[in-house]
Amino acid sequence: MSSLKEQVKQLRSTIFNMLNFTNIYVLILNQKLEIKFANMSLANDLGFDSYKELLGYYWLDFIEEKEINITNTLNTAISSEYENWQEKYREFQNNIKSKNGNIISVYWFNSHINNNYDCIFSFGIKKQTTKDITIDSLRNYYQDIISKDRIMINSMREVIGLKRKL
Repeated sequence: MSSLKEQVKQLRSTIFNMLNFTNIYVLILNQKLEIKFANMSLANDLGFDSYKELLGYYWLDFIEEKEINITNTLNTAISSEYENWQEKYREFQNNIKSKNGNIISVYWFNSHINNNYDCIFSFGIKKQTTKDITIDSLRNYYQDIISKDRIMINSMREVIGLKRKL
């Protein structure tokens, strides 16, 4: 039987892989709006070959000119836990631009990471159509992903000790 330390290491690796290779965007920014983590999905759509290439980039470099002020305000409010930021900024939609200038509309779910660095943790869903994102459309989108990714999900379940397959 493996040691607790090995199990924790394996669990961390599994969680990292889940965040890194999911179809949604995962982004962590510091107070200076430098990218501290971006997953492969976001990195690839922005035109990078690796998530590591994005580390240290200034996030506003990927924001359309007309949305820089509001995005900066939003991120400053979240990273400093501005009063009532959750009511105004927990969910936010904006456009990002890739290295080659492609515009991607994203619906973001934001959270403050309360630590010594006051970071922002965001999940983003790429808007596929001009329709508004609804709870039902999100549910259908993720149900489709789950049905397509059963092998990956089952292997992750085994790693964390859940034996029953989906």
